[in-house]
Amino acid sequence: MTSANIQFSLHPVQSKESNAGGETYESLKKLWCDLESESNNTFFVSWSWVACWISVIKPDLFLIKGLADKRLVSLGLLVQNNERRHFVQMVKQCRLQSTGVEAEDQIWPEYNGMLVAKGCESLVYSRLVAYLESQGVLDWDEFVVGPIEESATDLMSNSNTLPFEFCCAPMYQVDLVNLRAAGKGYLESLSKNTRQQLRRSIKHYEKKAELTFCRAQSRDEALSFMDEIVELHKTRWVRESGFHNDLFTDFHRMLVSEKFDSGMVEIVALRCGDEVLGYLYNFLYKGVVYFYLSGIEQSLDNKLKPGLVLHSMCIQNHLDAGMIRYDFLAGDSQYKRSLGSASGQQKIVMFQKQSLANRLERLGRRLKDFAGTAVAGK
Repeated sequence: MTSANIQFSLHPVQSKESNAGGETYESLKKLWCDLESESNNTFFVSWSWVACWISVIKPDLFLIKGLADKRLVSLGLLVQNNERRHFVQMVKQCRLQSTGVEAEDQIWPEYNGMLVAKGCESLVYSRLVAYLESQGVLDWDEFVVGPIEESATDLMSNSNTLPFEFCCAPMYQVDLVNLRAAGKGYLESLSKNTRQQLRRSIKHYEKKAELTFCRAQSRDEALSFMDEIVELHKTRWVRESGFHNDLFTDFHRMLVSEKFDSGMVEIVALRCGDEVLGYLYNFLYKGVVYFYLSGIEQSLDNKLKPGLVLHSMCIQNHLDAGMIRYDFLAGDSQYKRSLGSASGQQKIVMFQKQSLANRLERLGRRLKDFAGTAVAGK
């Protein structure tokens, strides 16, 4: 498919049938679900996630479609945003499945790219930005995409725009297929130091009471677990917790309510007797376990690792169940390095048109970075 031609089109998404043309939400759902069945997409580009995002955020959307040999091979949702910089510069943004409003984007999808048919990734991403430069529907100064895998942003860099990397974070995962093929349990695959930490913690807890790993068995129980996660997360992260944001909270409660019964949402708990040690909030999709966030009871004894124990039990459970991989998603943390292996990077990248304003802004950034480096070196 890499040698095929692709024709993109761009139309507004309407809430109902309109003489202005474009897709309605209902026709968008059918298009998205049909292509999703032919894609290697992640949960964050599934209709399950996207429909909740549309319902909670209610953005004004433009649908970009890609056809190759008259076959639908890609879909994406674009949002316009005006961002003021340096008090005077107004930047017109075109954003892929994000709005540019901090409270709305705190919902934070990862692998947030186009929905693409299997085998068409290179075709779509290598020509996407060039099309957006040439179309006349949306006027923009910069196209913002991500967080998305580095391989996709590399393909998009072959346009006339100037890519600016806004954010970059490593990813970690556990390859459950390779572990099964090697005939190993998860614990055996870890470093000696990590195994010792886990065994020491487990031994300590088991001296107090029985250690139990359990999964929410109903939607109501999952929502009850979520209520407890909210409080633990706020305690751990204080004002940084997304659960202080009503949009974030509403989104995830809707996701649990609507997708728990389908098996796409999982909330697991670790208990020592009657004491709750922590919870994990995961998504299960196309054989992959996506760990999204946790609520862990903080221990006064830093030798105890309730989060490590909970993750290790959850990973072993999914290893036994035949899942493909356990994905810690992006972000560099010691527990991810201890429990998983590096698997690339995700980036947020702004593709800026070569205007005088954008060139001056980039020059200003470079001068600021240089000044910061010079000061740090003193």
